[in-house]
Amino acid sequence: MRRRRTPRRLGTYAGSVGGAAVRRHRQRPPGDDSYPGDGKSEFSRSYDTSYDTAPTLAAVTGTFKGTSATNIGANVALDNVTLTADAAGNITGTGTHCTFTGTIKPRAKGNVYDVGLTFGPGDGCAYPNASATGLGVMTGNVIHAFVQTPSKSGVLFVGTK
Repeated sequence: MRRRRTPRRLGTYAGSVGGAAVRRHRQRPPGDDSYPGDGKSEFSRSYDTSYDTAPTLAAVTGTFKGTSATNIGANVALDNVTLTADAAGNITGTGTHCTFTGTIKPRAKGNVYDVGLTFGPGDGCAYPNASATGLGVMTGNVIHAFVQTPSKSGVLFVGTK
């Protein structure tokens, strides 16, 4: 019998995020965030031109190796993952103790992909036999994908081709 990894507990913070409400095409105004008792920090945002790239199946065809972060209640478990997408958009993958299958399909524009996964059975999967849907974005040879189960549990994957 395989054991699940011990999740890591992350701290949570209450606070606020603010920014200017000026809307201009492809521009993002600076903003700030603040946390009670911890002061304030400022950040800037910029338009990412990779969003203008037309999404294609060719861009996501191949094998990606990376890390997934899975939320389990208030805890997060990290896992090494290999994900392979074929030219038709079919996905197969493995984590340390879990397999999954699914699909990835390009949207009409915006360098965004629809992602659907079904996790395998067994104690090694955080969500055995569950399906999850979400989005993926390609930046160069790196994919960032986030999927959510019907129970609102999420999995984030970042992998390099």
